[in-house]
Formats: sequence, C-alpha cells, structure tokens
Amino acid sequence: MMNEKYHLSLLPITAKKTLLFKETTILFLVKGDMMVQAEGQEHAVMDGHLLIFNPNDTLKITKIFRDDCVLIQLQLDSLFFSSLYPRFFTTNFELFPKQLESGKREAIYNLRKYVAELALSHYSAETTKDLRISMNLHQIILLLIQFFQKESSYYNYHFYNEKIIEIIEYIGQNYQHPLALEQVASTFFMSPSALSKLFKAETGYYFSHYLTNLRVRQSLKDLLHSRLNIDEISLNNGFSNSKTYRIHFKKLFGESPSIYRQHYFKTDDPTVIHQPKETASLESDNRDILATLYYYAHLPQDETTDIERVETHKKLAIHTQNVRDQINAEVIIHINTLEDLLNADTQTEILVAKKAIDIRYIGIQNLFLESPESYTVYKEESLSIFSPFAKFDMVLEFLEKNQLGIYYQLSLTDYETISYFYKTDRQYFLRHIEKKKGTDFFKNWKIDCQFNHHELLNCIRAFSEIYETIQQINPVIQIGAELPLFYPNYDISDPILKDRYLKQVIPKCDFLSFQSEPNYTYEKNEIIIPNVENFNEFVFKESQNIKKRLASWQISLPLYLSQWNTLTGQSRATNGSFFRGALVLQEVLKLDLVVAGYGFWLNTDQFETSQEIKPIKFDGLEIFHNYLCKRPAFHVLALASRLKGKVVALGDEFMLTKHYNNYQLLLWNVNYFPPHLSLEETFLESQSVTFRIEIPEIENNFYQVKQIDFNRYNGAIFYAYGDFNSNEPLDYESHEYLAEVSRPKMKVFDLEVNNGFDFYCILDTNAVLLLELTAIKFLPKRQNDK
Repeated sequence: MMNEKYHLSLLPITAKKTLLFKETTILFLVKGDMMVQAEGQEHAVMDGHLLIFNPNDTLKITKIFRDDCVLIQLQLDSLFFSSLYPRFFTTNFELFPKQLESGKREAIYNLRKYVAELALSHYSAETTKDLRISMNLHQIILLLIQFFQKESSYYNYHFYNEKIIEIIEYIGQNYQHPLALEQVASTFFMSPSALSKLFKAETGYYFSHYLTNLRVRQSLKDLLHSRLNIDEISLNNGFSNSKTYRIHFKKLFGESPSIYRQHYFKTDDPTVIHQPKETASLESDNRDILATLYYYAHLPQDETTDIERVETHKKLAIHTQNVRDQINAEVIIHINTLEDLLNADTQTEILVAKKAIDIRYIGIQNLFLESPESYTVYKEESLSIFSPFAKFDMVLEFLEKNQLGIYYQLSLTDYETISYFYKTDRQYFLRHIEKKKGTDFFKNWKIDCQFNHHELLNCIRAFSEIYETIQQINPVIQIGAELPLFYPNYDISDPILKDRYLKQVIPKCDFLSFQSEPNYTYEKNEIIIPNVENFNEFVFKESQNIKKRLASWQISLPLYLSQWNTLTGQSRATNGSFFRGALVLQEVLKLDLVVAGYGFWLNTDQFETSQEIKPIKFDGLEIFHNYLCKRPAFHVLALASRLKGKVVALGDEFMLTKHYNNYQLLLWNVNYFPPHLSLEETFLESQSVTFRIEIPEIENNFYQVKQIDFNRYNGAIFYAYGDFNSNEPLDYESHEYLAEVSRPKMKVFDLEVNNGFDFYCILDTNAVLLLELTAIKFLPKRQNDK
C-alpha cells in the first residue's frame, strides 16, 4: 500500500530470489528463517531480524528453511526523508543481524518496535491511524540517523545552523524554477561566497550538487506516477533541457530515466524484484501475523530502552599507544576506632571490599574510646598471665591475616586536650602490639597528624611531642602531617608559622596528607551562582595545586588524600538522586598520578558517627550503605581494580588497557551541573550520550565480550529504593533484596573483530561502562599488522 511518505508491503519469499531496492528500505522478517547474501557476505536471518538497504542495493535470498516465512518491506520515500534530514542524499544506512552484538541491540529492538507499530496501524481502521503512522515514521527515521548510518558525518554535526534550514526550505519550495547561487544569496542577504561556504560546511556538499540531486529525486514522482514524457518531466523539475536531466539521473541512479521507469513496472528476469506493482497484502483477519506484530510492538519494558531521548552523539576514534602503567594508588578504608573491627558485620564488609578492591589500609580516628577493662585489671593486679588488651588481640590477627595496615588520623587538637593517663594508655597499647606481633607488624602503620590551621602553633608543639614518643616506641611507624593548605591560594599566610611548619614539621615526616571537600567551596559563594564547570575534576586540580606548592618548597614526600568528596547536594534526597559514579571514577583514574593513596569511608553509619557537626550537610564517599548494600563508590573502585595490563589509550571519556591478547575499555559520561537539578528527571535524561567507538588497532580475533553497565538504575541504591513506596521501615528481607538488585548490569556475548573494533553504546548521566574483550579464537593478522 502506497502513500506519499512510505510504501508497506508483504513480500513473497522464494529461494534464489533477488531484490533490487529503489528507496531506503527496511525488511522485517516477522516469521521464519532464511539465508541471504548482501554486499558479498552471507547472513542468517531469523524471526524478528531487520535488514536495511539503500537505493540500488540488492539482496539475494539463497535459502529458506520454512515455507511459512513472512517478510514485511517498508520503503521510505526519499523526498519525505530528505525534507526531515537534509543530509539524506549523502547518507547510507546499514543493518545486518551481526550488529545485534555491536552495542546496537537496544536501538535495533526499538526500531523493530516502531516498524511493528507502523504495520499494525497501517492495517487498522482506527481514526487515529494517520497520527500513529506519522509518529512511528518520525521515530524510525530518527533511529536510522542516530544509529545506522554507514558514514560517520552525523557525529561531526549536532545542530544545523538555523539559517541553512531556512535556505533548504526555500530551495525545496522553488526547485522547479531557475535557481542560482547568487539569487538565493541575495534573498537571504548574504554574499554568494558566504552562502557557498556555509552550505558546504552544514550540508556536506556544494549548493549546485544539492540542487541537482534534489531535482532528480523530486522527478521520481512524475517518472513513476504520471504519463509525462522525459522532456516534460525535466522541465517540470527545474532542468533547462532533458539532456542535462538524463546525465544527472544516470549519475544518481546508474541508469537512464527511461530504463528506470521500465524496471519499475516490469522485468524480464523472473528472479529479480525491482519494485512490484502488486505484492502480497496483509489481510486484517490474518491473526497469526498480527499477533506476532503485536508481540514485537509490546515487548516487556526491560527489554527496550527509551533511547530516542538521547540528544548528544559522540564518535570516539581511539588509537592505541603506550600511555602509562595501571592504577597503583593505595586505598584507605576509614572506620572510627580499632574497636569497630570487633564487629562481625564490619569485618564482613571489609573482606567483601578487600576481594573487589585492593585495600591497603584501614583508617582510624582513634585507637579506642575507653581503655579496656582487661588493661585496668592488668595495671591493678599486675597479673602477666592475662593479656592487657585481650579483645584487641583478635583485631591484630584480623589485620595480619588480611595484610592490612593502619592509617591513624590523630587529631593534634584532641591530643593537646586529653589527660596524661589517656596518652599513657595508648602508648602502652602500641608497645603491647610490638611485643605481640614484632617490629615488622608496624611497617604497615602510618600516623597522620591532623593540624588545625586556627591553632597551628599549638599543633606544631603537639606534633613534636608525638614524634619523639613514636620514635621511642618504634621508629618503623611512619609519621605524617596534614598540610594546612586551602583553596584558592594553597599557602600558609603567616610567614612565622609557615617557617616553623617547614622547619619543625616537614623534616620529621615520612609522608604528607590533605583533605578535599569541593562542596564548602561551592557553598561559600552566596551571591553569585558558581560556575559548576569550575568543579570539574576539582579534587584532582586541588591535588595538582598542592603538589606545585610542595615543589616550590622543594618537598617531594609521598602525598595522601586522606578524605575527599565530589560535588553533591545538601539534602538526603539530592544526595541520593545525584548519581556520581563517573565523577568519582574520573577523579580516581587521575588521582594516582599525583597522590600515593586516597581514602573512603567503610559505610554510612561509620561516616555519620565520625562527624562532629550535626545534621550532616554533605554525603561522604562511603563504600557500603546498610545490610551490605554497595554504594556507587564501591562499584567505581571495583571497576577500576578490574583493569589489568598497560594503559594503551586514555582520553577525557575513556581508558583502554591491554593485557596479553585481551582488552578492557572503560567509558564514562561525566556531567557537572547544579546538584538540585538531580531531582529533575527530564534534565537527567537530556544528559545521556550515545557513543560510537572505533578502535582500528584491536587485533583480529573472536572475543568473548563482558559488558558491565553501571548507572543510576544499575548500581545506585537510592534508585532501587524508589520501588519501595511504604512509609514504614523495611524489614530485613526487603533490605537483603535491595542489596542484591542494586548492582551493575552484566551481559556476555561473542564478537568477531575484523579490521578494527566498532561499537555503539548509550551512557546515562554520570554512567560508567566497562567492556572486557577476552580472545577466544584467533584470526589471521592483517597485512599491515606486524
């Protein structure tokens, strides 16, 4: 059945049949299995598969396996297509079954959905059928443009110049009349050279070529649907004579207008279908076919993605080179005191994190809050048969067994105010550890002295006292100092205090540390709205600035980022909905270039207990929530820890590693925006991106591909909680379920890489994706491969 925008038909299928297409065509095998040949390659086509062809493409059906095959053909009118997409005349499309495993699965499923919906509407008697068909056609064309172009020019242009749209519309309305570049330029108050340059830049080809191609395409209406002769057709469509028309027609379609018209209506070769006048029709009472179309039009929601809302498209052409070694920063997981390690749940969380993440240190804020009763008894009774710190002996065993060091953040302000006995008890505890475990046990201990920049002089005195004490207990313990340097100057303003710090503190240090919290910097500006882009990689930039300051002081000690955060929000709702996976990952992947290690909190409870000021304004970077629910920071570190081998390509949105014959490609979509917008779903959807990835240097192989998608719907506990609308507290079963489902999505498929890796994927706002390519079968090397 024909209308001015498309042609829909049911094709008869027989073996050894050849199809020749005159328009952009989608074939939809609704039912059946067959083998086809196109572009010199053979493809197995099964139920639900789609194929796309361009004008003058051919398809040969080589074998059918069932007699009840049903093949629907949807031809898109070139004139209608070009009216929506000016680049149509220089664009080719492609879709074969193999592309299901090239990252286009969701796009293919959506395309199939809209083709099925269009077919159902086409054969229905509903009063709204024309509206539904129009909606489906626009969605189909949008998907073709976004995901199935052979050429990559689309990715170089995201928005057309408004002026060029007006010009194209003007040409479309006046192509039948004599049109010259000078005349059109004058109409739009431009010089001919300016119009020519703009037209080429925005459409991809010259004004005269566009006009000629448009006239030839428009002539098809008269050629195929009227009895006008060739001379009349050429004059009706803006050509000065039929000779010029014939020349340009043959350039575009490969044959003369007369031969093209003959082939459209008849053919002497019974194996070739050019464009049949009559094809099989789909009767409304054929319930089998209609039921199948209905199935494809109404797939379960979790099998399709609403990808039409993706507004940004990027092409990543990745070329390999030896960039750098893999991430090697030491990860610190903070708890409050050593006593917390007596808790079985805390130990379980640490072991789970240890398995997924290369944890080196357990960070503590205090050794213990109160001296244990066993120590009091020991002092009073002097009974050496009892261990004075018996309950901590199990903690020491846990640390030693799992090769975990201690990163002790000792507040110098607190140290100044505590009693002599408090200090003595803790000193004795350290001596107890040495007797219990030996000197080597302390090689993995760091004491990071925390300076209060408002009481810098007192802190310098306290630091000296602690340093002398630790030297007497065991000089193997490393001593560090927190740097009193802050945004934006990263310097000590008082020259006397600065001199004392540099002379009395730095020479005694084995390492230095700092903390970074961009939210306070963001919040300080109350009058002028801060530029959020300034907070892109804020922590990494702050680390670089501190390193520069240290270099100016000729200091080269290891630097630890003990605690840090990304930009977030001030309310629990904002914190939860502001998914920050890519923000954390981007910082992590760069921080190890400037710091020796960085810290995270073990869980929400530990973090909130540690904060002196309540209510807590900003979420920290915690590994767990409750009931072993993994927070985004856990998944970020776990993904980063999976990377092996050499980094062979690194960009603002990707990292590629190679380990023997295997590859890992990590992608992320970083979006910095005012945190309150995280509650606006429409805005969040607008931040998603479609990536087309090309890596020509990936070796020719068959690979098993593991794809891990980490985004706000797969890996963020806040969004999983959205399915639980009860105001009452959830029971353990519900929390256990949430802990299980709030995890990144994984799928595995086989992929042949021949002459380079080409892949599509969609990343939601601040989402992360990991592709792991494991070689399973080797292909012959290309001639240009060494």
